[in-house]
Amino acid sequence: MIARLTEDLEAKRQAIVKQLLGRLNGKLTEADKAYVEGAFRLLQNQFLHGPISALTEEAHEGGGHTLLEALRKLFRIE
Repeated sequence: MIARLTEDLEAKRQAIVKQLLGRLNGKLTEADKAYVEGAFRLLQNQFLHGPISALTEEAHEGGGHTLLEALRKLFRIE
């Protein structure tokens, strides 16, 4: 689930960054492009930190899979 969640958000992040950089084509330096890319990656990592930590804790505690099922529904992941 963690890998799937990460892959899904990574694909969405890449699509958004590609669209943004396409609109700003020629207006940004390579350093600016790298900064934008890094900012979106940081946002993605911060967004995923809580759900991934919670899933890891639940797995170590041996609890039910209620969190796993909730995340599947929230993020529409099969």
